[in-house]
Amino acid sequence: MSGAGTIWAMETGLAELTKVLEQLQRSGSFQAAAEHLTRWAREFTSCQAAVLRLLAEDGSPWLATCALDGPSTDFVRDEVLLHTGECICGRVATGAVDPALPFFTEGGSFLWDRLGTITEHFTAEELGNLRGRCLEEGYESLAVVPVKAAGKPMGSLHLADHRPSVFDSRIAVVEAVCRLAGHELLRHRAQDRERVLLETIGLSLLPAVAPGVPGLEIGVAVVSATHLARAGGDFYDVYDLGPGGVLLVVGDVSGKGLEALGIATQARYTIQAQIAAGREPARLLSQVNRVLCHILPRSRFVTAAVCLIDPAQKTLTVCLAGHPSPVVASSRGVELVETSHNGPLGVFQHLTFAETMRSLAPDETLILYTDGITEARSEDKLFGVKGLLETARATANRHPQEIADAVCRASLHFHDARLPADDKLALAVRLRR
Repeated sequence: MSGAGTIWAMETGLAELTKVLEQLQRSGSFQAAAEHLTRWAREFTSCQAAVLRLLAEDGSPWLATCALDGPSTDFVRDEVLLHTGECICGRVATGAVDPALPFFTEGGSFLWDRLGTITEHFTAEELGNLRGRCLEEGYESLAVVPVKAAGKPMGSLHLADHRPSVFDSRIAVVEAVCRLAGHELLRHRAQDRERVLLETIGLSLLPAVAPGVPGLEIGVAVVSATHLARAGGDFYDVYDLGPGGVLLVVGDVSGKGLEALGIATQARYTIQAQIAAGREPARLLSQVNRVLCHILPRSRFVTAAVCLIDPAQKTLTVCLAGHPSPVVASSRGVELVETSHNGPLGVFQHLTFAETMRSLAPDETLILYTDGITEARSEDKLFGVKGLLETARATANRHPQEIADAVCRASLHFHDARLPADDKLALAVRLRR
C-alpha cells in the first residue's frame, strides 16, 4: 500500500473507531450496544452476515449468541450456543489461537477468503474442530474477531460472506473496535444481558411458529422460563423429507441453565447431521446416541421423541428415548401411543431402540410435549398425564394450534406461581384433510 493509501486507511480507521465507540457509549442497554456493534461491523465490511457471541460469565465453556444481523434461520438454530472447543469461534473467543498458522492474524482473528478450499490446504490437526455450518451455508469469506475487555477475551464477532476476499482491507479496523468494545458491553447490567440471551436462545430452540409443511396442519406452543437459572433444554424440530414423509423431534435435556441450553443445541445439531444417514426413528436415535455418548458430560443426558409421519400412507412411526409417550386425540377419544420408552440419549453407547408403527387417521391429532407440561404442580398435586389427556379430549376437534395452546395454557394455569417455573412445549400435528 502506498504512503497516501496508508494515511487514508489510518484516518478512516480512526474515524470509524471513534464513531462506533461513541455510539456504544450512548447505548441505553446491553441489547442496544450488542446490536449496534453487530450492525456496524456488517455495514462497515459490507458482509452478508454478522453474529456477536460472548463467553458465559459463570466460567462455563459456552459461547452464546447475543446479537445477529443477516444469518439464515438454519444457521442461527444450529449456532446459537457453542462449546468453546467445538469450533474456530470458540478458539478465537478464548484466545486459543496459533499466530504461526496463516489463517490467524497477529490480532488473534481467524481470517480466510476461500473457505470452500480450506480443508485442501490444511490438515485436520491444524484446523482443529469445525462445526461445518459455515461450509454448509456456502460462505467463502470468513472472519472471526476476538472481543475483549481490559485486554481479556470475552467473546467473538463472526463475519461471513458468500463472496471471496471480502475482509482483508478492513479487518484491522474491526479488530481495533472489538478490542475496545468489550468494556462498553460489560458496563450494562448483567440482568439485561441475561434477558437478551434468553430471547435469542428461545428463538433458536423454541421458535413460536412451526414451519409449514404440505399435507400437515401444525401447531406449537411454548412457555420459556424467565430466568436463565431456571431455563431448561427443551427443543423441537420439524423436518420435511419430501417423499420420505415428515420427521418430528421433541427433546429435553437434563439440568437447567446455560449448560442445558448448550447441550440442547448440540443435540439438535447432531440429530440434523444424522438424518441423511438414516431417517427411520429407531436407526436415527441409535446413531445420535453414539455421537452424544462421546460429547456430553457424564452427568447429562437427553430425552427425545422422534416421529415419522407418512402423509401418503397415513402412518405414524414413533421412537422414544426416555421421553414421555405422545398422545393421539380425536372425537372418538384420546390415548397414549403404546411403544417402548427405551433409554435416554448420551448415557449407554450400545443402547438399542425399538419403534412402533400405527395408522394415523385424518381426524387424529398427534401431540408431542416435554415434561414441563405434565410436571406442573399445585400444592401436592401434579397436572400429570391425566391433565394432559383431559385437555386433549376437550379440544380434540379444534385446529392443532388451538390444541397446543390449550395444553400449554392448562398446564401453566395449574402450576402454582410461587413455585419455580419450567419450560413448557406442546407440538400438535394433524394430516391435512
